[in-house]
Formats: sequence, structure tokens, C-alpha cells
Amino acid sequence: MERRHYLVFEVELQRAECEFLTGAQVTAEERLNVLSTRVATTIERASVACLRADLYTTMGRAAEPSPPDSTTSGISGSNGPRVRR
Repeated sequence: MERRHYLVFEVELQRAECEFLTGAQVTAEERLNVLSTRVATTIERASVACLRADLYTTMGRAAEPSPPDSTTSGISGSNGPRVRR
């Protein structure tokens, strides 16, 4: 079951990236919002956060607060500093 989650997650993450790169930014944001609720590892959480940061920067929304379910700051278990927005 773990392998299935990994494959589905990776396909959905790649799909969000393709949507982002082809200009379907709203669709990519929606997909990332759903993915952020399905993360199982810190690496998955960071992958969503990185792509979301790229998306928001491109959309000119880098200074806006993140969605409530966002993973863009304060990754659980991280010893690094939290980013203030």
C-alpha cells in the first residue's frame, strides 16, 4: 500500500508541475492544495511546499499568506527557522 501511495503522489505532483509550467496556474494550485492534505513524509511535504512557492512567486503572490493547510513554512520536525511572511 505504501508503494501505491508513493506512485500516486508522485504522479499527482508531476501533474501539478506540468499544469504550472503550461500556464494552468489555478488548476496547479488546486491540485497542490489537495496534495498538501495527503502528504505522508517530510520529503513529500517539502516537495509540495517548493512547487507551491514557485507557483506563488510566478503568480506574484509571494508576499501573500499561505493557505491554512499550507506546508510552506514550519515543516514538522524541521530544526530550521520558520519563515515569516
